[in-house]
Amino acid sequence: MLQKHPNKPLVASVLRGLREGFWPWANTVESDRPPIVDNSEREIKNPTHRVFVEDQRDEELTLNRFSPAFDFLQPGMTCVPLWVVPKPHSDKLRLIVDHSAGPHSPNSHIPPHEGRVHLDTLHQLGSALIQARHQHGESARLVLFKSDVSQAYRRLPMHHLWQLHQVVCINDRFHIDRNNNFGNRGAGRVWFTFFSLVLWIAVFVVGISDLFTYVDDSYSWDFADNLAFYPWYRKSLPAKQVKFLQLLDDLSIPHEEHKQVFGTSLDIIGLTVNASAMTITMPTEARSDLVTAIRNFANPGQQRSLRDCQHLTGWINWAFNAYPMLRPGLSALYEKMRHGVQAHTLLTINVSIARELHWIADHLDGSSGVHMLASQVWTESDVDITYLSDACPTGMGFWSPKTCEGFQCHVPPSSPQPIFYFEALALLSAYHHACMSVQP
Repeated sequence: MLQKHPNKPLVASVLRGLREGFWPWANTVESDRPPIVDNSEREIKNPTHRVFVEDQRDEELTLNRFSPAFDFLQPGMTCVPLWVVPKPHSDKLRLIVDHSAGPHSPNSHIPPHEGRVHLDTLHQLGSALIQARHQHGESARLVLFKSDVSQAYRRLPMHHLWQLHQVVCINDRFHIDRNNNFGNRGAGRVWFTFFSLVLWIAVFVVGISDLFTYVDDSYSWDFADNLAFYPWYRKSLPAKQVKFLQLLDDLSIPHEEHKQVFGTSLDIIGLTVNASAMTITMPTEARSDLVTAIRNFANPGQQRSLRDCQHLTGWINWAFNAYPMLRPGLSALYEKMRHGVQAHTLLTINVSIARELHWIADHLDGSSGVHMLASQVWTESDVDITYLSDACPTGMGFWSPKTCEGFQCHVPPSSPQPIFYFEALALLSAYHHACMSVQP
């Protein structure tokens, strides 16, 4: 299915990873590393949590993702701590395996930039819905669907040499974790690299248009009356969704019935999308929790770890699916995070960060929590004048193709301002020029 894929080295690399195990962009050469690294200092005392961990271990052993138990760590092995936390808004539990804890942790071998990935958001889905309305009219009955891959990360094997770095200790006995683990910095990129090829097949071979994915959730739209029968679940689903599930079956990628959903209104990435009302809604409780977290964080003078900053920015970026105009409010925090190297590096919250975060919180708190997906698409024929602008560490400028005018200037090398400032300044200069150039 990938014979016509344009990136042959990528295809070969992923296929090799499936055969031999994936390597998470790590450099494990350390001159001061001891032969054995045992970071398993956490003891699970809660009886309920201990039973949960034992049940998880037994499941992993059944699936052959954990090695049989052994009593002593061997040279070259790293044992990582694990513990249990409750799932948000649920009475269920979650097993946490910390690949960042302790000296010589597995994540310390993986540069931060190697773990970054670009995920689809609801903006892509919103644009697709707008285009569908534009092509088929306001009266067209549309539905949304979402399909989830079962245990996505855990399905992928890791290279046997990397497996030595993810040993876990349960009841004083050790197990080697053979598969991709969520706690690993490169785990997401390993999964997304593999699944991007699945999506390429879905779009370019199977012909499923407007298909988007966030982690292990794939979603799109279809016409309400365009249903097809899916025999494995003995029910009718949107035709696009059936095609996607059949592709997963062809590739032996497991999925579960209760996570294959569709409807006019659907929760996607934690936000409610309504294809009839053309809205994206942030649930009231979720918005309240985020506002409280932002205000507790935004206290000048306090210190927060880089990991805490990354957690908050990730949470806020999720909210930007419904509040895209609030994006500038993270500029100061992003600039501060540039100075953090390790996950536990402490960063001081300054006045600028606090002011911008409170600005985000105030807008979140005072709004309805609904972002309307405009039903009208602006085209080039609607434009009065177009500008292209950009900035880099050495200069900034803007250009008007219509009037053949362009302006540029150098960025002072000693300026303390971040790149966001100069990008905004270039835009503002273009706006100012437009106000002088375009008649009211």
